[in-house]
Amino acid sequence: MTEARMPQSWTEFRASLRRLRAMAGDPTFRSLAESSERSAENPSVPMRPFSHSTAQNYMDNRNTPVGTQWDPVRSVLICLLCHARQGELPVEPPLDDMVWWERGWQSLVDGSAPRGRSPRRPDASVAAEPFGAWDRTPPDGSLLGVPWAELGFGPTAEPAHLAKLFVIIGLAEEVGAPQLACTSAELLERWARAELGPNHATSLAARYAVAFFAQHVRSPAAALHLTGKLLDDCARVLGEEHPMTRRVGLLRAELTWRCGWLQDARAEYARLIRTGSARHGPRDRIVLSARRGGAMVAKARGDWFSARDLLADLVPDFRAVFGADDAATFETERAYALAIGDTGEVQPARESLVELVERATRGMRPDHPTVLALRRSLAALTWAVGDEAEAVRLAEAVAADGARALGAEHPSTLESLHLLAVLCTDTEPEQARRLFLDVAEAREHNLGRDHPDTLSARHGLALVLNWLEGPAPALRLLDEVLERQRRVLGSDHPSTLGTRHNRCLVVHELGDVEAAVSALERVHEDRERVLGVAHPSTLATLHRLAMSSWQLEGPEAARARLEDVLARQELAFEHDHPAALETWHALAMVVRALEGPSVALPILARVLDRQRATLGSDHRATLQTMHNLAVVTDESLDPRESLPLYEEVLGRQQRLLGAGHPDTLRTALNLALATAGARGLAAARALFVRALDLHRIHLGASDPGTLHAQRVFVERYGSESA
Repeated sequence: MTEARMPQSWTEFRASLRRLRAMAGDPTFRSLAESSERSAENPSVPMRPFSHSTAQNYMDNRNTPVGTQWDPVRSVLICLLCHARQGELPVEPPLDDMVWWERGWQSLVDGSAPRGRSPRRPDASVAAEPFGAWDRTPPDGSLLGVPWAELGFGPTAEPAHLAKLFVIIGLAEEVGAPQLACTSAELLERWARAELGPNHATSLAARYAVAFFAQHVRSPAAALHLTGKLLDDCARVLGEEHPMTRRVGLLRAELTWRCGWLQDARAEYARLIRTGSARHGPRDRIVLSARRGGAMVAKARGDWFSARDLLADLVPDFRAVFGADDAATFETERAYALAIGDTGEVQPARESLVELVERATRGMRPDHPTVLALRRSLAALTWAVGDEAEAVRLAEAVAADGARALGAEHPSTLESLHLLAVLCTDTEPEQARRLFLDVAEAREHNLGRDHPDTLSARHGLALVLNWLEGPAPALRLLDEVLERQRRVLGSDHPSTLGTRHNRCLVVHELGDVEAAVSALERVHEDRERVLGVAHPSTLATLHRLAMSSWQLEGPEAARARLEDVLARQELAFEHDHPAALETWHALAMVVRALEGPSVALPILARVLDRQRATLGSDHRATLQTMHNLAVVTDESLDPRESLPLYEEVLGRQQRLLGAGHPDTLRTALNLALATAGARGLAAARALFVRALDLHRIHLGASDPGTLHAQRVFVERYGSESA
């Protein structure tokens, strides 16, 4: 590449960045990030703070875009040039020319992200909520989050044919037709530009609508690309304090968060809060919305307790400004209840949502989109507290009401069906498969095959296939989903990382433990780099890595990893968080292998006591601990003491999961074995026969579990008895 030639690819652009860094003395990425934070405090410096991982990823040797906004790229360049000047190091032209850099970057953006395609961000981090939050009401409950009439345009504006397009956009949004809404907004933008000029408020409002709907029918990254230029134009034409400009800034912050750029999103929300509070007061509607966005970013970064406290402070302000029965207030209270659940208080969180649903239903109809969202969250928390049958019933009712009121393919209805499929995966896998297929087909038709919502449904389908047909077909579908996610979202996006994590588990099931452990190591490194060492997702992968490495490296290695997880959980969580109790449970089983059942017994007993207190006796995690405590009791003490535990577990599993669930079948067989040891073969024969019959009925005669139960029976009673 000659000195004066513009970069012809992102690979060349990144190579130029690495060359500039070398000329600046090879400063560390962390020192660049620290310089950006110091410089950002000076209002005269056009600087945005960035993380060290952002700077590092900008310089990776890839042919993928370096961001979708110029500002953070410019900030990295400013820091590099400042390091060169401070060290009196020469920088060869044109690498010292900011205009040259911007022209090259813009040229590549224009070439790699044409209209209708989403620019891809390889270093995307984590989004705070799953995609598909279509029915989430805008902060002030108005169309698209903008009060059109107050700004002098919209359905009441002139000319009349443009006003009618605003009506069409609103109706398309109401019935859940994002493609129609986006197409109508694009038509409105084209007509308004031609008739009123590109700088007219109506033209700018139409562009806002296009960006708003692009996040649904394309991707948040595509919408963010449109929003960045719109914000500059609104500030230039309308002024920085115009309501439209401020709302575009709010949209850009949210899209930045949904793209996974958490450090950038936090900075944008902080700026909106700081400037808005100083000029309009802390209870300004946009300031309140930015405060809620900041709380959601804190949740995405794994800081669950800060998110909970921020939302607790916000609830009274939303009630005072918007009203207790406003959709925006209900949404904020819903987020607060879910944040309580995140911190481990799932029972109080569910109780809050029960009250919230009752209050919302009194003020709105039961099938209002806001009420449906509240009811979905209640179903999810009901499942989290262990009442799986009631959770499924609630999810079925939400889906039925949504289909009747909004339509079978409304995004809210599909979100309810998706949740129902997740809840049915263990207990009704065939139903879950049908639901995931239906949701994936509808989303592909409405949003496209590569849309994140479509990929999410296919990801769920892969997990059900693993249950029904085994790991091989599941792995094929996961590989397809993963390839599309990497292309559309980037390798470090939360959805991509989640698929990579689950793919490792499937590989482990196929028997390639070494490959699974190696892949989990890479997922853990990426999550630690992107999210931090104490993020719940990072800890979940580290926990799984410990359990997978047990088979490959032995129990000592697994114990070391689990103790590391516990140390990090003590810093991230409060006492007796369900995730920490799960790690203690796993550690007890490792201790059992290393030091014997008598040492593991008190650890498991304490875990069971705490799970009963925090989750309830019917929670799946509680039942698993109770089962393993029965196993360890059978090994370490008088076998008769394990029988009451086995009987209690079996009774609860039969009631909650059904007689044919694999967990139930395993407990039934273990109860028969324990009874044989405690009371003799004659006393256990009926239990063995019943367990074997249930295996044959529910799993089939050739299933490995059935064959194992049959071998156990024959070993004790002879082949003639089988």
